[in-house]
Amino acid sequence: MKKILLASTLGTSLLVIPFITQAVQPVLVQNEDMTYNRVSLSAEGETVVTQDYLTVQLLGKTQGEDSKKVQEELTLKLNKAIDTLKKNIKDENFSVKTGQFSIYPQYTKDAITGWQGSASIIIEGKDFQAISSSATNVDGFVVDGANFSVSEDKMKSIKDSTVKKAINNFKEQSQEITDNFGFGTYKIQNVSVTYNDRMPTPMYNRVSMMAMAADSAESAAPPVNFEAGKTTVRASINGTIIMQTVMN
Repeated sequence: MKKILLASTLGTSLLVIPFITQAVQPVLVQNEDMTYNRVSLSAEGETVVTQDYLTVQLLGKTQGEDSKKVQEELTLKLNKAIDTLKKNIKDENFSVKTGQFSIYPQYTKDAITGWQGSASIIIEGKDFQAISSSATNVDGFVVDGANFSVSEDKMKSIKDSTVKKAINNFKEQSQEITDNFGFGTYKIQNVSVTYNDRMPTPMYNRVSMMAMAADSAESAAPPVNFEAGKTTVRASINGTIIMQTVMN
C-alpha cells in the first residue's frame, strides 16, 4: 500500500491518504443497443451414412365379374400371404403390415364389364436377406417396389454428431471473422438449427402384369439381391454475432 503526502495551503499540517494498488483487469466494451458490429453467418455439418433400413412393397391382384367375389378372393389371398410372412419372422428381424386395399370396376364403352381388386403388403426391417427371401416367395404377390432409408435409432445418433460438427464450424467461422475485423471476441445474438435428413427419391422396380403372371408359376422366385446405398445427413446453423472489443 502506498501513502501520498499532500501539503495544506493554509497551514503546516499534512494529510495522509492511503492508496491501494490493484492489477488492471481488461474491460469489455459493449454496445448497449446491440446494433453495431453485427455479422450474420451460416455453417454446416454433414455425415455420410449407409442406409440400414429396407421397405419392400408387395402387390397382389385379382379380377372377376362379381365385385363381392373379387373382394372375397382378394381378402383370402391377402390373409394367406400375411400368415405366410409372419411365420418367417424371427427375433423381430422384420415387420409386416397391410397397405392399400381397393376394388374398382372395369369399363368397356361406359359399361361395367368386370371388377378388379388390388392389395399391398409392406415388409420392412434391417434384415435384408430375410426380407428378400420372404418377399419373393408369397403366393399371388410380387415385389412392386423397394426403398432404403436410415433407421430411427441410427438417425438420432447421426443427427447429434452432425449438429456438433455444424456448431464447431459456426464457432470457428465466428472467431475467424471477429479476428479479421480486429475485434477481440464475439457474442451470439441469435441462432437457429435446421436439419436436412431427407432421403433420395426411392427407386422402385415396378413389376409388369406379364411378370406377375410368370411369378404365379409353381417354381419359387429367386431372392432379390437388395443392396443399400448411402445418404448424406446435413445440419445447418444460421445466426448473428456481435463483435466486441476488449480494452486492457
